[in-house]
Amino acid sequence: MQLIEKELVRRRIAYDWYYYKEVTVLADNFSVRKRKLSINPEDRLLLRSPWNTPYFTRNYAVIARNLAERYGTQFIFDLKAYLTCSPYFHDKFYQGLLCNRLGIQTPPIYYFSNKKRVLWDLLPFPLVLKKRVSSRSRSNYLVSSAKELEDQLKKTTLHHHILQKYIDAKRDIRINVLKGKILYGFERGMFMHSDHRLYVKGGEPIKHIPSILKEYALKITKEIGLDFAGVDFLQGKDGRYYFLEVNSSPQFNRAQDIMPKKTAQLVVDEIVTS
Repeated sequence: MQLIEKELVRRRIAYDWYYYKEVTVLADNFSVRKRKLSINPEDRLLLRSPWNTPYFTRNYAVIARNLAERYGTQFIFDLKAYLTCSPYFHDKFYQGLLCNRLGIQTPPIYYFSNKKRVLWDLLPFPLVLKKRVSSRSRSNYLVSSAKELEDQLKKTTLHHHILQKYIDAKRDIRINVLKGKILYGFERGMFMHSDHRLYVKGGEPIKHIPSILKEYALKITKEIGLDFAGVDFLQGKDGRYYFLEVNSSPQFNRAQDIMPKKTAQLVVDEIVTS
């Protein structure tokens, strides 16, 4: 978001910037920093989802949804998502089930409400334990046995996670979408930390994005109602593509450095023309 802010400053566009945690509600009024939140008819609202909080679905999503209901005509991005899919569109569990319904292949999902309900004999290890609401590869762990899974579950709450079948992958691909158009695709490096945490890093632009991935990325974002998003896929060593997740607050620092179309400029273009 700092890149968008820099572009606003460069164009001398006035703006205010607030964090969800700063918002309070006094009676029916939203307040920020001890003063009433004042939104004028000519203002435009750009809401981003706080990727680094596990509590979005319980707390901040209520604020975002209410702002969408009050000021929807002034939203720049994602109005449909906030009105029809919030708070679920952040949830990898919801996203995976949605893609299954849309006919988009995902790694098989396993979900249990608590440890007592785990059907250990039916789990096809190795698996990936994923936090349902998170980003930047946080809380994604490879578990190769029931013991490894039990060890991980000592540190976390199971119903906040899903399990997915581990895919032996040769490529991780991020596709960024803006207003129903493909901006670009990146192939990212795949790594595993010593504690078996899986993560991606860096990336190089893809000259020719597979047409099927373009189709999937546009289909997913349209169904959810996301106007600015990053959609992640794996290509297995068997050549097949798998949907991983869609991120409603995509990072584009790397793309900003090397792509001819500067993402921050394109986003601000949408702000000034909306």
